[in-house]
Amino acid sequence: MTNQLSAILPSYYLWMVVLLPYAGALIAPLLAKAPKVRNLLAVLFSFVAALFALLLLIPILQGQSVSVYDSVIPSSLPWIPEIGVNVGLLHDPYTVILANVVAWVSFLIMFYSLEYMKGEEGLTRYWFFMNFFLGSMQLIVLSDNFLSLFVGWELVGLCSYALIGFYYSDEKKYWVGTPGRSALGEEQAYPPSHAGMKAFVMTRVGDVAMLIGIILLFVYSVPHTFNYQQLANSTGWVLSLSRSGLLVPVALLIFGGAVGKSAQFPLHEWLP
Repeated sequence: MTNQLSAILPSYYLWMVVLLPYAGALIAPLLAKAPKVRNLLAVLFSFVAALFALLLLIPILQGQSVSVYDSVIPSSLPWIPEIGVNVGLLHDPYTVILANVVAWVSFLIMFYSLEYMKGEEGLTRYWFFMNFFLGSMQLIVLSDNFLSLFVGWELVGLCSYALIGFYYSDEKKYWVGTPGRSALGEEQAYPPSHAGMKAFVMTRVGDVAMLIGIILLFVYSVPHTFNYQQLANSTGWVLSLSRSGLLVPVALLIFGGAVGKSAQFPLHEWLP
């Protein structure tokens, strides 16, 4: 038998995947008067974030076991000490693979946008929300607890609202659908501002359900925690929820968030 190779990576690799897109978002307004530099830097930040994600993936593809050591930024930072909640990032093959999918698909979209969005008004706003969306998606994927996942979840919802309603002046050429077309007596065309608000309201229904499920999970866990690994290591919360008849309802409530975001029945109405 041969010993499995191992790789040790610095924790800031994880944080760069999340923080670089946020940095790109914050820089965009500062470069509003230098549009070419602003556009290129917006894409560059997403590309560098994708490279850091790739650095995390390569050892896994080589069959190495990977561990992370604290460097520059610890992998877990105090957040709400009163209830023992930290904000941290989780590193395992599943999260790293998903982080790479998000990073590289997002980079390709950003790169494509250089030409597709060329000449459009409000590009500073566009690049801000695109990078902010990317950072929030990575926060969802890499979070090590339900609470920071939910923060990323809500930020993605905010960015979705802003991007769906990007052409908020509601000129007819930007409408979703074909103006004048109807089905069963209902208009089948929507102005962007209407579509954005509809998405925001409908997805909030799923998000509230998800938040209730997360809070119930926290209340029934002993000790109280949002952390995935701590929940996995202790099954007491499963028994407590089961005895209270809440195990399936809590699972469905958390699932409700995904139902809303992915426009599944009955929360599908926001997707024309």
